[in-house]
Amino acid sequence: MLSGVNSSPTKQRILTMPRLNQVSSDLIAEGVGHIGLATFSNLFDHVSDTKLDFPTAENL
Repeated sequence: MLSGVNSSPTKQRILTMPRLNQVSSDLIAEGVGHIGLATFSNLFDHVSDTKLDFPTAENL
């Protein structure tokens, strides 16, 4: 089980749930990789002030 100063029962449950459902390490690593890629992509787009190359959507 996870231990540490900042680990609450909810955090421990969330972090151990994939293992209880027999999710492989490969799938967990792939998920973390996708989240990291999306995060850095958004960061770089924000920092470089990328302009969109398609028109904005109309208001509904």
